[in-house]
Amino acid sequence: MLKSLFKLLFLFYWPTLIYAQQSNLEALHEDVKNASTDSAKYQAYSRLVSAFYPADFDSSLFYLKKRLMIAQANHKKIEEGSNYGSLAFIFMNSGKYGLSLENYLSAFEILENPDSEKHYWNLTSGSDPRENRLKILSNFYFNFGHLMRLTENRDLQKAYYEKVVKLAGENNDLENLSYANDGLAYYYLHLNEIDSVLYHINTSLKIAESVERKNNLTFSKYIHGLILSSLNENEKAIAEFREGLDVGKAYNNFQGEVLNSLGLSQVFLKEEFQDSSLYYGYLALQGFKIIRDFDALDLNLGSAYENLFNIYQRLDQPDSAFKYLYLAKINSDSLYQEKVKNLGEFQHLQLSEQLRIKELEKESINFQNKIRNYSLLSGLLVALLFSFIFYRNYRIKLAANNKLEETLDNLKSTQAQLIHSEKMASLGSLTAGIAHEIQNPLNFVNNFSELNQELVAELEMEADNGNIEEIKALAKDIKENEIKIHHHGKRADSIVKGMLLHSRGSSGQKEWTDINSLVDEYGKLAYHGMRAKDKSQSTGEAGFDLKLETQYDTSIPKINVAPQEIGRVLLNIINNAFYACAERSRSTCAERSRSTCTEQKNEALRMNDKEFYQPIVSLKTQRQGDQIIISVSDNGPGIPDAIKNKIFQPFFTTKPTGQGTGLGLSLSYDIVKAHGGELTVTSFTEEKGENHPKGTVFSIILPF
Repeated sequence: MLKSLFKLLFLFYWPTLIYAQQSNLEALHEDVKNASTDSAKYQAYSRLVSAFYPADFDSSLFYLKKRLMIAQANHKKIEEGSNYGSLAFIFMNSGKYGLSLENYLSAFEILENPDSEKHYWNLTSGSDPRENRLKILSNFYFNFGHLMRLTENRDLQKAYYEKVVKLAGENNDLENLSYANDGLAYYYLHLNEIDSVLYHINTSLKIAESVERKNNLTFSKYIHGLILSSLNENEKAIAEFREGLDVGKAYNNFQGEVLNSLGLSQVFLKEEFQDSSLYYGYLALQGFKIIRDFDALDLNLGSAYENLFNIYQRLDQPDSAFKYLYLAKINSDSLYQEKVKNLGEFQHLQLSEQLRIKELEKESINFQNKIRNYSLLSGLLVALLFSFIFYRNYRIKLAANNKLEETLDNLKSTQAQLIHSEKMASLGSLTAGIAHEIQNPLNFVNNFSELNQELVAELEMEADNGNIEEIKALAKDIKENEIKIHHHGKRADSIVKGMLLHSRGSSGQKEWTDINSLVDEYGKLAYHGMRAKDKSQSTGEAGFDLKLETQYDTSIPKINVAPQEIGRVLLNIINNAFYACAERSRSTCAERSRSTCTEQKNEALRMNDKEFYQPIVSLKTQRQGDQIIISVSDNGPGIPDAIKNKIFQPFFTTKPTGQGTGLGLSLSYDIVKAHGGELTVTSFTEEKGENHPKGTVFSIILPF
């Protein structure tokens, strides 16, 4: 019933908004027809761009290009640069990163040159050309920082936000100064550096409150609300989101309204106010259907669908929850494919090369300005010089393109080899586990078969002697041995069938699974694989002595997961824990011979010396609210802080060449995320008391 009421609300609200926009478009088109001057027509096209953005990117781009042509025809450089930057912004928000980069570079080429102030339409009465140029340039630097974040160029993202802080501060441009601090707050939020986040967001809020035009305040309130929510200060977060929503309505900032509606929905869900959460969730959904996405904050229509899925799941309405989960997945898959395609096109533009050429071109312009007053002969010589420079740059760029294509081909080949190596390593680990598991029953079968051969020979001798009692006793022994042979043969058969099930490719099919049994099963599989690969087992020497501890929460219910995929995650993480313990054990004995180290280890065990290193891997499950946490901990050397943020990146590995491809944790992270869970790591490289011992803990957090 509640869901129907919400739908009825939007049935009346949003069509009214759209009808009002459509009725206004006719008047705007009439303004274009009636414009008597190019400047009036330019302003009329500006109003059409604003009317279509962000609901219709294509129409916005169409009228922007019309506006650009008018500026170029009248040689108005600031307006020309402004249009290039606006085109770049829309291309960025529609995912066309390559086109966005090209247009930003064109805008910077014009607006970074002070001479553009000489060719300028004073469309805002009383504004200073220099002040206006720098204000536009600051805004485009800020948006360029967004583009760098979307294309995974984090260092450039931060650099351009800081560039805006410097330029806007020098120009007393409070609006862009507020924007830049918001950008830096969001940048540090990604790094979970809360002190830096709070500093920049509080700075932004103070500035935004003092600015007459409070358009940015709604975004500042949204980011502030996100931070407060992440710190579990939910009442304060609700207040911030409400203020952001009110400011958005007051200043006609539709995107700000949508973002703060989504924030309110999410924080009300945390506070168990499901009705309010559902109301604002539908507001956000309808808003995202109009603006489609908000790349600057990694939000899109899929975010709204996923939010409604979480709400209906909490309301225990599985049909509605499944519907929005399905819509979120379709949207996510579509966006992912589009982003991969766009990032590929962006890389072909060779960002660093483009920026270098831009700097060369800027230096070329400055140099030409200095020699304008030289004689005609000097001008001719300079022209010849620059012809040579441009030809040389063309040759350099051509060579760089060829080298880049060759490097790309090599990278693809190397990537294919690494993936193949990872598959073979996984297969080798599984094969070692199978060999170790099946060896014991096969040994029993072989031993009892040899014993029966000896008993049969004795039976024949006693039969020749006619000793009936001895024959019966021997027959009884043979029968018992045959029973044992049959038993261990069946055991080997069950092991083979079980291992075949593990080695079968996963279809991703989910089923209700006992997590404790799954963890225990893959823990034993990894342990036996590790023992089988330890060469000391075959030489008779004292090998790598590892202790496997388990602690399972028996209150955990069965959950719906793909068991083979979660098993793959467990196998990767447990094998990494074994490897870490082995590395620390080898490091402890690095300066001694193997026998000496073994003797010292045995002596330490006899003397109950707790300081001598004993490798331990612990498997633990526990229920926490509506989540199940699987912990895999080891007392290995730990992970240095410098690489903690890199361990989930594809192809990043600390293992020696040939021992790891760096795909295991990356694939594990994707599998857990696909189950709606989280994969986290806590690690210390030094002892910091009982609460923080040396070693690493990986936690798999799964919802149920």
